[in-house]
Amino acid sequence: MRAVRLALLHFSSLLLGQEVLVRSDNLAVVFYINKQGGTKSRSLARECSLLMTWAEQTVHNISAIHIRGVLNVQADWLSRNPVRPSEWSLNKQVFQQIVQKMGLPQIDLMASRSNSQLPQFCSLYKQENPVVVDALSFDWTDQFLYIFPPFPLIPRVLQKIRREKTTIIAVIPFWPRRAWFPLLLSLSKGEFWFLPPRKDLLLQNGFLHPNPAPLHLVAWKLKGGI
Repeated sequence: MRAVRLALLHFSSLLLGQEVLVRSDNLAVVFYINKQGGTKSRSLARECSLLMTWAEQTVHNISAIHIRGVLNVQADWLSRNPVRPSEWSLNKQVFQQIVQKMGLPQIDLMASRSNSQLPQFCSLYKQENPVVVDALSFDWTDQFLYIFPPFPLIPRVLQKIRREKTTIIAVIPFWPRRAWFPLLLSLSKGEFWFLPPRKDLLLQNGFLHPNPAPLHLVAWKLKGGI
């Protein structure tokens, strides 16, 4: 139950106002979610109460169904090889469409060897031999760059672009209510492209993102230091 709650909590921004269906191979978890509680297990009841409090504030409805363990291959694999929210990679065909519209950048700023769109990339992992270990630590001036930043880093990325004379293709959601959105618009000068609504838009370790549509991802050509 705790794993379910923490997973849903992590994706709160994507689930806002949605109908949530939990698929679990744990019958007790399914029972407690559908009954919104129970009396057999104090710890399960406590976790379920926390989950229901979150659900009331975040989603339209939450329910659960049981899936036999032998059929739960993908979730079992992911429990041993967790997906990192910051490491989704854009479909390479879509990236090529972006390049055709906006030009070919020199460096993929926030990537890994397994998901980089370009031969040169920045990574947090030294063993991958990146151009730079921390993309935010070096000067972007006079370079043409590409970035698909983790969403929590968007404000820092935009501020860095604003300060430095750089041209950058950035994949950032079209979220007009966010505090950073006016700065994004001012840096774009109106040059952007809504990414196509395809189920294989985002990938990681061979798995598809479960629902990329609500992200409203856009490729922006941004210019800073002007």
